Amino acid sequence: MNIRVSWSGIGFIALTATTVLILAEPFVRLALFSILVVLLLWHVLIPRATLRSLSDAERQVLRAFLILKGAAAVGAYVIGSNAEALFSSGWDSQGYHNRAVQISAELELTGIATSQRSVPGTGAVELSLGHFYRSLGADSLLIVSVAASFVSAVGLVLFWISTREVVRDSWRRWYALILFFAPTTIYWSSGFGKEPLVLLGIGSFVASVALWRRGRKPVRALLYIAVFVLTVGMIRPHIGMVAVGALLLPLLFAHGREIAPVRRAVGLLLGAGVLLALIPLTSSLLNVEEGASLYDAAVDRAEATSEGLGDASYEAQPVNSFGSLPSAVLTTLFRPYLWEARSVFQLLTAAEAAAALVLGVYGLAKGGFSRLYRQRGFWTLYSSGYILAFSSVVVTYGNFGLLARQRMQVWPFMSLLLVLALQEASSNRLPKASPRSTPHDTKSSWTR
Repeated sequence: MNIRVSWSGIGFIALTATTVLILAEPFVRLALFSILVVLLLWHVLIPRATLRSLSDAERQVLRAFLILKGAAAVGAYVIGSNAEALFSSGWDSQGYHNRAVQISAELELTGIATSQRSVPGTGAVELSLGHFYRSLGADSLLIVSVAASFVSAVGLVLFWISTREVVRDSWRRWYALILFFAPTTIYWSSGFGKEPLVLLGIGSFVASVALWRRGRKPVRALLYIAVFVLTVGMIRPHIGMVAVGALLLPLLFAHGREIAPVRRAVGLLLGAGVLLALIPLTSSLLNVEEGASLYDAAVDRAEATSEGLGDASYEAQPVNSFGSLPSAVLTTLFRPYLWEARSVFQLLTAAEAAAALVLGVYGLAKGGFSRLYRQRGFWTLYSSGYILAFSSVVVTYGNFGLLARQRMQVWPFMSLLLVLALQEASSNRLPKASPRSTPHDTKSSWTR
């Protein structure tokens, strides 16, 4: 076993959890057990050595981010009813909570969740929360929203510490600020629902990739894969296909120093196998009829999600060729534009997208992207592949409310790519390859 965790901390958590379950009142049990779940995830998934290696500036950013995530969860709970201004179904967290309470009551009476929706998909979230409420004998949307906010923080921190080594020291604080403090990152993952769990899964998968490409800590890498399957695989398997499929780009085209040849070949075989396994789950989630294709399902989804939403809708065009990819990327990453915003929520989303677009154009104009792609770095190509694949899927949603929430799943990759391009744009010459970016020589606290 080479998973280094604080076993004393985990032992204390387990002892406390047992005491809470036996002695505490139901509501107190729910609150304390939610805290213990978050602490357990943090202790097991976040390497302590990496946290110790952070600079003082990075520690300050991380502390501010965690404080803000707690405050954002409370704020999202308070203003949740106002979400109707953005998408017609109201605050999704309230719907998940109500269905989980119903499932909990059904489990109490009959032992069967008769109102459960399909799995994979939303049903996985509602069923899990229903069992959680049933086990602890209490329910509270506020408590689980705060806990879910910190669960998403664990995923974002995992993504950050897995990729920060390719960012130069002078840019690492900016990377953390852009990744952690975007409105998308703060708000949409701060209520209970699919997004916080999917973020945890994405961060875990990226962490497993960071370890796998160096051939280090295989047990920890498998742990991260298990988290990925239990979250993304059971909730949004199509995003799982995006995350795995995007690996094909660096595996095929990354520079030879970025990944060993044998590991490259094995990765291609494993990636193809995982993709084949995820196709049936994705077909089930999208309700693909017999004889129809995933593209047909995407067209149906585009029509269904854009009907009857007024200013929140846009004409979705599923990707059917390479020529339609640029339009899909622009729509997914940067819309609604400022002039398309029709509510406060849409205006915040549009302002964030406009800022990202300005940074991207600056990096392009200054040659940052051209320098970046000439290096053929692993994380550059993986982020690019993820953005392309993600845009091909999400562009079919057809309304800006759904688009804003979905964008949270691509924002970490956008942040990394933007920072890498900006740091190249700030350089007057093509930097030499450094040991930090060479997997075989890396001795960072993340991999050793």
